[in-house]
Amino acid sequence: MQALSDIQHDGGIILDENRLLGYMHVWLPPSGLPQLLARAEIRSSNIDSANFISPREEFYLKPGDVPPPQGVPRHDTFTIPIPHVARSFGRAPQRFFPAEEAGLDALRSIDGNGQDVHIGLNDTGIDLLHPSFQRVDSIDNRVVPKVTAVIATGTINDNDIGWVKLRSPQAVYHRRLRAFGRLWKVPHDGDYRIGWLIRRVPTSGFTTPPTSYIDLSAAVLTDWKLQTAWVDTNGNGDFSDERALHEYRSPADIGWFGRIRGDQDDRIPFAVHFDLHERALKILIADPHGSIVASTMAANRLTGGLFDGAAPDAHIVEVYDNTNSSNIDAGLLTTLARPDVDLVSVSAGRGWAGTNGEFDRNLFSEASHAYGKLVMCLCAFSGGINVEDYQSTRELRLNRGLQDITHAYFHGFVFPRTADGLYNTIYAPSVSLIAENRFDPEAFPSKNGLSLSAGDVPEPYAPAGYGVGANNSPTISLVSGIVADLVGLARKYHISYTPSRMREALFLSARHASNVPAWLQGVGVIDGGAAWRLLQRLAILDHRYRGAIYFDVISADGTSFKPDAGPRMTSRVAGASQHGVFYITRRGGSVDAVPLVLTLSGDRNVTVWPTHIVSYKDRAMLIHYRTRTRAGLSLTFIKIGDGNSGTPMQLIPFSYISPDFSSKTTVHERTYRRILARRSIAFVADMASKGSQLSIATITIPVVNMVGPEDFLSFFETPLELDLMNPDVFAPTSRIDPAMNHVTGYGSTQLIRQYIIENKAGMSDVKLYFLSNRGYPEYETPAFPPPPNRPIVATLNVKDYSAYLAFSRDFTGTAIHAAMTGVSGIVRVVALGVTKKNSIATISRGYGHSDFSLSRDATDMRVDVHFPQTHGQFGTNGLLVVVHCTQVRASCSAIGSATLRNGSATLAVQDASKGAYTVLLFVPLFSQAHADVVVTIVGMHRRPLEAWSERHEGEQWSIGNVKPGDAVALELAEDSALNPSAAAYLPTLMPSGT
Repeated sequence: MQALSDIQHDGGIILDENRLLGYMHVWLPPSGLPQLLARAEIRSSNIDSANFISPREEFYLKPGDVPPPQGVPRHDTFTIPIPHVARSFGRAPQRFFPAEEAGLDALRSIDGNGQDVHIGLNDTGIDLLHPSFQRVDSIDNRVVPKVTAVIATGTINDNDIGWVKLRSPQAVYHRRLRAFGRLWKVPHDGDYRIGWLIRRVPTSGFTTPPTSYIDLSAAVLTDWKLQTAWVDTNGNGDFSDERALHEYRSPADIGWFGRIRGDQDDRIPFAVHFDLHERALKILIADPHGSIVASTMAANRLTGGLFDGAAPDAHIVEVYDNTNSSNIDAGLLTTLARPDVDLVSVSAGRGWAGTNGEFDRNLFSEASHAYGKLVMCLCAFSGGINVEDYQSTRELRLNRGLQDITHAYFHGFVFPRTADGLYNTIYAPSVSLIAENRFDPEAFPSKNGLSLSAGDVPEPYAPAGYGVGANNSPTISLVSGIVADLVGLARKYHISYTPSRMREALFLSARHASNVPAWLQGVGVIDGGAAWRLLQRLAILDHRYRGAIYFDVISADGTSFKPDAGPRMTSRVAGASQHGVFYITRRGGSVDAVPLVLTLSGDRNVTVWPTHIVSYKDRAMLIHYRTRTRAGLSLTFIKIGDGNSGTPMQLIPFSYISPDFSSKTTVHERTYRRILARRSIAFVADMASKGSQLSIATITIPVVNMVGPEDFLSFFETPLELDLMNPDVFAPTSRIDPAMNHVTGYGSTQLIRQYIIENKAGMSDVKLYFLSNRGYPEYETPAFPPPPNRPIVATLNVKDYSAYLAFSRDFTGTAIHAAMTGVSGIVRVVALGVTKKNSIATISRGYGHSDFSLSRDATDMRVDVHFPQTHGQFGTNGLLVVVHCTQVRASCSAIGSATLRNGSATLAVQDASKGAYTVLLFVPLFSQAHADVVVTIVGMHRRPLEAWSERHEGEQWSIGNVKPGDAVALELAEDSALNPSAAAYLPTLMPSGT
């Protein structure tokens, strides 16, 4: 492939590739991007900001061929945080794994334990010496290792920790090798490579920055073929007394630093990975996260572990993700492509906005279907199951120590966030017993020995080497274990378990909680036993209808919905009802006529008809729908079932969003009020005020059970933009207002403010704000109890602003009249020097670019991109990135990015420096041959003409000091306490020279 050589010729580095999917992960200097991405081979592309700035945390020492410190350090004197893993529950006998809550008891009663199923785990590595991960019993009663492979992706060039640069081969005689200023003893004569490992291992869990660590510094020896490695772990200069390590295939390939002394095990295990092309070696040492998620998925009690995970007899294929997260995509593709992997678990975000979005949705949808494997994740792509976390009352009482608990909690947000109506979410129990990394645990025994604490935050007590889980991470892996159990049973009884069949079985059998809206809980909580029973019933239908049956869902305009997706309606009128149609086409099965029945679950905010249908293969069936008059969010599930037996066969999500009912203070202001329900809150606001140049949205909410003001932001998620038409939005700002104590009665009140510029009708009709009152600790403990039972009221206030400038009739070039309209505010007038340039970027194969330059520094620069109207809205979503280079293009960096939605994007940059710029446009789904896109660059140089002052609606005033040729603009601040530099910018420009 010519592109490969071109990448290397332009200074690029190929980190990973997948030729089946046509995927490459490369590092490339920004100046080389336009030339590469314009090539005909490039179908779709995504820029990772890590390509422009190194994401390395300097806490970790860099790899490389470095001289050792004075002498050779010994690594058998340190003590790890948990040298004794508990063999009993001790004072915490009530701690448990939520097998009953997840429907696992029914599976275990029929030997549903994941036997001989291999789960690919993309994470940060497992503590390979923890007693929960040593071995399993196979179907033929052999004792085999739990972890069957440890692999890594990337090269030494990916800037990750643990890499060792190896020297050129050196012939060795008499078993003596000279390097690094000394002689080393090697196992036997031959040719060897040698390098030096520098690695700092944190021992303080997720504390950032780490507060404790162990420094490792050791020589590393390999044979010249890079097949075997020896690490001088004891620092005696003798490799012949070290373990000969290969790419991991069994416990014989585990090395370690540290030692066992009596009953105290202070070993830090590692595996090795060879980079043959770059002649390098990677020492793989686990971070705390991987052991936590592996335990809920597949821990067992065979070698002293305290509990069985969801699939205790399943195998783990351990795939290391880069510490700097720059190679997660390539790692996930590597796992999917492995023939020894049956399903994949990854506790990382893929496909949501902010995590490569549309690019990842397309890439992993295609990969999941190409390899026929299900992915459990925090994700939004077809073929993946997004897992959110649920806390039962039993878990909260027994694992968290909470007695005054009245109901379960759903943590997450399941409403379809993508414009195509994708729904792929299920809940699972998360407050589970977990296994900890012994040398880098998430939680530690506290000084009084009564509880565990991560940092200074109390956690529930658990036996040494174990903890109590929280958040999506151990929940995702728990679902992975349940799927492994189902795969094992399906193989045993010869039942179909394709990814789509497995997904439908899980979703259609989930346990739905009463009195909780479906937009919050979705289909409900996973039930492994019920899913197995449904898989059996679906197998009976396969036999009855002579083949598996599934259904395509098609919109009224003939566009097919993606698998796992369905209609998503949006209204600008609160509580408005909408009517429409869609089509269902039956695929598969050899029987001609199959009766179907349509039923509803979830919020039931839609009616459909007809509900009883006789279906024919490959023939579309017209379905009518009408939404009910309900404001806010609603999520209804249309279930297609067999008309003869009633067996549910497929689920269609139907999501609907309309603005909440609000109280209007004035024509330019509206207020929404909500009661905090089970630790989450959502507002849906109509943001399409005609003629508004600026809207300011302020959420006021009591602060409950805070660790401290410094932890304030961790309680709330950033206001979430649905994948609708998106305005220019300033980053949300927030502060605590202690003066409002007397209003709330809860203590301080949090204010979250967001600025939306040029909020004209058609820019952003409906905006969703979703918040989750969930701080650190992530879940309730006796020290941090749940919110009180009395209502917690939050409000969303939206104010619209507009202003204009007008020359007086007797204008002489020295004064100007200004006026406010709509509302009052704190304003000032500034003179602007304006540089405006237009250029054309031709979009071809999903990519285009445009170059421009600034001859002098600008206080503000704005880049606007607009597709021609003739191209419509479909396929014009993507990414706008602006790259800045010096005048000689010797150094380039990305200075900002914005989402391209429906053919428009705007990026505002403050204090733009002079130099050369490139506007990069990525439009992955653009299906037409090419399009000319207008790129407008405006550079502004502000000079204040007056100080900030309060002006009222209708007020007019004059400003002097205006020079001939000046353009002027009005700046508006929300209140006098707001820093002027954060003020929203409302440009109303006068023609230069007027």
